[in-house]
Amino acid sequence: MKTMLVTLIFTMGLVSTAFSAEKDQDLLNKGKAVYEKSCVSCHSYGPPPKTAPPIIGLSQHYREAFNDREKAIAHMVDFMKTPSKEKSVLLPIGLERWGLMIPMNLSDEELYAVSYWIWEVYPKELQRKPLK
Repeated sequence: MKTMLVTLIFTMGLVSTAFSAEKDQDLLNKGKAVYEKSCVSCHSYGPPPKTAPPIIGLSQHYREAFNDREKAIAHMVDFMKTPSKEKSVLLPIGLERWGLMIPMNLSDEELYAVSYWIWEVYPKELQRKPLK
């Protein structure tokens, strides 16, 4: 009986992990699609920049400003809805160079997906310890 219970719990854990990984991949795919549809015209993925900071740089700034993914994503969503200098994670010189982006006319679901993608695409080997 104990063996069956342990096996059942283990199997449920595997299914849950597989479901979670599939859900994460779906969210990444949706976020990338939003980026390609609505963001790539201004934001290149990496250098050289277009008319706005590259995504890799933005992802780095968010990782330096936040140590919690959900807080960073919530901040990105809020910023994309109503950009302001006070909400920006760019250094002042970055704001001078790029200015503020226009508010994004996307659904909350799309904003969340692209923000999740921006957070997750940063190469793990480049990550530094967050400031906060």
